[in-house]
Amino acid sequence: MTEKPNFFYLFFLFVAMCIQCGAQPASGPWSLKDCLNYGLKNHPVLSQVEGTVDSARAQIGEIKSNFGFQVNGNANFLRQKDDFVKTTGSSGISPDLSMNDSTAESLSAKKLFSDWGRTRERQKSGVSVYKATKEDLKWQRTQVGGTIKTAFFQALQAKALIRVQKESLDGFKEHEDKVRGFVEVGSKTPYDLTKAQVDVANAQVALIKAENDSQNAMARLIQAIGLDGPIEISEGPESFGLASAPEIKKEDLSEKLYKRPDLSAAEFRYDSTSFQLNAAKKSLKPAFSGSANYGWNGTATPLNRSWNVGMALSFPFLDGKLTHYQVKDAEGSLKSAKGRLQNLKIQASTDLEIAIHTLREAFKRFETSQILLKSASETLHLAEGRYEAGLGSPIEITDARTGYYNAEGENITAYYDTLVALTQLDIVTGVLPPEYQNDLTENQAETAKSISDMTQTNASLSKEISLADQTIASDSHKTGSKSQAIPASNLPPKGLELVSGTDNVASETTPTILKEIDMTTEAVPPENAKKAK
Repeated sequence: MTEKPNFFYLFFLFVAMCIQCGAQPASGPWSLKDCLNYGLKNHPVLSQVEGTVDSARAQIGEIKSNFGFQVNGNANFLRQKDDFVKTTGSSGISPDLSMNDSTAESLSAKKLFSDWGRTRERQKSGVSVYKATKEDLKWQRTQVGGTIKTAFFQALQAKALIRVQKESLDGFKEHEDKVRGFVEVGSKTPYDLTKAQVDVANAQVALIKAENDSQNAMARLIQAIGLDGPIEISEGPESFGLASAPEIKKEDLSEKLYKRPDLSAAEFRYDSTSFQLNAAKKSLKPAFSGSANYGWNGTATPLNRSWNVGMALSFPFLDGKLTHYQVKDAEGSLKSAKGRLQNLKIQASTDLEIAIHTLREAFKRFETSQILLKSASETLHLAEGRYEAGLGSPIEITDARTGYYNAEGENITAYYDTLVALTQLDIVTGVLPPEYQNDLTENQAETAKSISDMTQTNASLSKEISLADQTIASDSHKTGSKSQAIPASNLPPKGLELVSGTDNVASETTPTILKEIDMTTEAVPPENAKKAK
């Protein structure tokens, strides 16, 4: 006889599977949005801060309970037996030893009517602490989101650098094959082949290092998300557009900066300490309370019954200087909280200054890297043509090829460093990553349209670059060159072009403009650039 399946077991199994599916993003490579959605909902650090918020909320209730009714019930049973009772009779011993049972029950109630403001000040302090913990949670979410986004960009950067090193290794291997053919026919010396083999070995070492760096970057991303297992991230079709940095002024961001959650939390904690000081100063104030009691007691039914109602006013005069030292303690804590708040404001201002300088430097370095990459591409074309025509040396080829791939790596590094700099500016100003938001607002949609229009102005520049590349390739073909075609990513790809004409864009805050650009512009990352045929 077969057993019927347990309904409750299947039900709980189904619920567990639903919970597990809800905690994990869609299957396949994780996008930036997937990483943010998971990390900002399941990160252990956020759970820890949420627990602190719940604890602070409960402490407010604990303080309020001082003014609530306190009702107690009490019941006692007592059995008494006399083993020996001295009497005044002739025998001296009582022949009848007694056993008595007695019981007593009571119900009492007590309520504090007033303690002259002590509890009220403590309650204000608890509310301020609760508000501070909520701001801590907001700030921690900003930190976690920014850390995830930064780690995601760094992981993509590391994977893109692997691609560059693989291209470098393939290029050096192809050059080695060509040199080996030249040496076999006697047109080149054996030294050229040895030099080409050394270049291949160096490229292999660089590739091993790039792969190790990528694994480390992925480990940091997994830690930032709050996972305990490997993941795979998507390299496309997700894109991250860039625009030239507008004119940034620190004073334009100051208002938003000083509304950062961590600064708000410090202000609430300062207020909490101030309320604690007020409560300490009222420790010697009187307390007024009322009480009521009803009781039953006796050895036989019906029991004796009694009740009482009373009011009490207590007025402490001396407490061994306890209140004096409590006030001094609270004054010291208030002074410390004020110092922490001022220091945090200075630190926030410094962080903003550094973030702005880092952002400007990243954009300038990225723009310069595109020029250097184009120049290195042209140099490599010319060096290969000269070498195959018998006019160049193997050292020239090595330097040109190494310079080109270094320039390509610098271009990719600068590209993602710019995205990281934008993310850091969002962190400093307390802004959550825009990718975590589901829908674009109307203003963001308008900004996206304006950015898209500005992107189209780069068509002429891209056309000139393409024509220059074709000219170089044509010259190499005329000289009989059979060298490897240089990928189009050696020139500023579509995703790496800076949008011109945005320096005079009036913006309320830089993070808003830049994060909208980052979220809406359809630009191709370096690793997804199309190869030139």
